[in-house]
Amino acid sequence: NPSDADPRYAAKAAKYQPFEFVAADLVVWLDGRVHPGPGFVEWLVDCLGDGDQGIYRHWGRTSILAEAEACLVENPAKYGHAPNVEQARYYLDSGHEDTDLWQSTFYVMRRNERTLAMGRRWQEEQDRYPDCLLDQIPLPPVIAECGVKVVDLPGGFWDFHGKLFVLEPHRDGT
Repeated sequence: NPSDADPRYAAKAAKYQPFEFVAADLVVWLDGRVHPGPGFVEWLVDCLGDGDQGIYRHWGRTSILAEAEACLVENPAKYGHAPNVEQARYYLDSGHEDTDLWQSTFYVMRRNERTLAMGRRWQEEQDRYPDCLLDQIPLPPVIAECGVKVVDLPGGFWDFHGKLFVLEPHRDGT
């Protein structure tokens, strides 16, 4: 990781390549804002079925470009300096079909060749754009490239808030 990178970026290595940090067949990754309740992990594992990764689709958008543009408007203090739009355009110019966007607040993932390759590629893309904290921008292109079988978690993200988990602000208020 670049030494001048945002500390939030440096802390995400375990998100991108969790199997580098744990010897397990399955991993559940949670953003620091997620406070799991009873049954949460079991629910995620059950949802995975025979998939490679279980994750929620983004609750409001389906496009990496729309996400990058919206974050500039919705949170300019956090994202105004970051070339998120340029990053999204890079993937679109490279042929990525902009039809998927996942919310990477938490996920469950199975260790296999596809997810290991995806983790390496996700890290590489974040290394290419270390100022871009929107790691959901490169996620769809690397999922497609690596052939990861995504299982969309059931219901909507907010349907389970307060039941299986609670989402609270980060320490910095974001």
